[in-house]
Amino acid sequence: MENFDDWLRKAKRGDSLAMFELGFMYDTGNGVPVDKEKAFHWYKKCADKKTGNAVAMAQYVLGSMYEKGKYIERDLEKAFQYYKASAENGYGEAQCVLANMYYDGNPIPKDFEKAFFWYSESADADEPEAQFKLAMMYLEGEGTKKDKEAATYWLKEAVKNGYEEDRVFRKKNK
Repeated sequence: MENFDDWLRKAKRGDSLAMFELGFMYDTGNGVPVDKEKAFHWYKKCADKKTGNAVAMAQYVLGSMYEKGKYIERDLEKAFQYYKASAENGYGEAQCVLANMYYDGNPIPKDFEKAFFWYSESADADEPEAQFKLAMMYLEGEGTKKDKEAATYWLKEAVKNGYEEDRVFRKKNK
């Protein structure tokens, strides 16, 4: 099991997973005191590596930080850029968030075709929210042709993967 010194040594040599782990440690106080500046520093350093699983996760976390204004000033444009980079690196949760941004038109103009594309990518990564929303887009013909069979398929996948509309609805309306 890696400890702080191991992660720090690896991060200083350019290991993106170690950079992410250090960001996480400082973010959560796991083995070190919580330090928002150091958490942001290590997540950013990891995200700047451009590609890789840890990089995609760091980009997602930074997107979330900018979206919520956690540790930094809220900036939806920067949030969008980090979510987009993470989505392009294949991170399913980021793909769903990016699709939501295109679907809702916030902070970018509405674009149902791009929303459909990113929901599709996220749905293929077994993200239940994306599977549900993809089903609804097929049902309504938003960003694609209406297709009841595809809608039914993705709705079943969403439920199979634990999608609970009431849970998502409650979360959105808090």
